[in-house]
Amino acid sequence: MVVEGSQALGKFRRYNATTPSHGPAFLFERARGSNTAPLQDTGVNLGEFQMNLLEKIEELTLYALQQEQANSRLRENAASQEARIKALEEMVKTLVERDKGGR
Repeated sequence: MVVEGSQALGKFRRYNATTPSHGPAFLFERARGSNTAPLQDTGVNLGEFQMNLLEKIEELTLYALQQEQANSRLRENAASQEARIKALEEMVKTLVERDKGGR
């Protein structure tokens, strides 16, 4: 019996890997406890299994790149907001000093 790659990898689809706490170690630990005995006894179509693994690696790589781009945009946005806050604080300070001088 040959197990299709999608069947072999189906056990990973049950876990949401969108958060850092659900990274590769989380998936590996959960997958080890699954029913792997039939795979060892009957074999796996390694070519198809490797192709599926390569697809998953590509998907995860693209996802990681997208997340890095999103993080970069967020960092830029945070830096811009910090600069704006600092400028506004300086304006408030100037207005408060001007108000004290007028009294």
